[in-house]
Amino acid sequence: MRRLRPTKRRYCEPQTCGVRQRNRTASPATQKPAVPPPFLALRLAFTAAASGRDEVRYGDTTVFLAPDVLMSDDDVLSVRPGAGPAGGLLLRVRYRPGAAQRLATATGAHLGEQLAVLLESRVWSLARTQSPIGRGDSLTIGTSAMGADAERLVAQIRSRWPPR
Repeated sequence: MRRLRPTKRRYCEPQTCGVRQRNRTASPATQKPAVPPPFLALRLAFTAAASGRDEVRYGDTTVFLAPDVLMSDDDVLSVRPGAGPAGGLLLRVRYRPGAAQRLATATGAHLGEQLAVLLESRVWSLARTQSPIGRGDSLTIGTSAMGADAERLVAQIRSRWPPR
């Protein structure tokens, strides 16, 4: 049996108590076009929850992603996929100077914390920062993607950043 909690004038269910229902459909002229998430994104990851952080799982680890994206598709000049020593997908990423500065500033201020690599909004790698990242113009990223997942990601990478 559901418990109802009292309000000033009536009883209501806890999920809706105090929530005003609004017409959530806006006219087409006022709707903002949906922005798809980036295919490739680097974000700081923390072990503690905080306001604005997204909770995600990576294997059997739970981390909380900072809201700021340090590098995404618009920052990437090229990506060369390859195979890592353990067979996982390895990415050699060249990026713009603005991304280099954001990476260096953020990772320098958070040494010992983790950096999450997201492909298709899924965490494929967590790396602990030992020194600031982004002092050059490229980065090599090892991921846990293998087999069919790696092949699918490589096809998408090559369609976005064709080999030169």
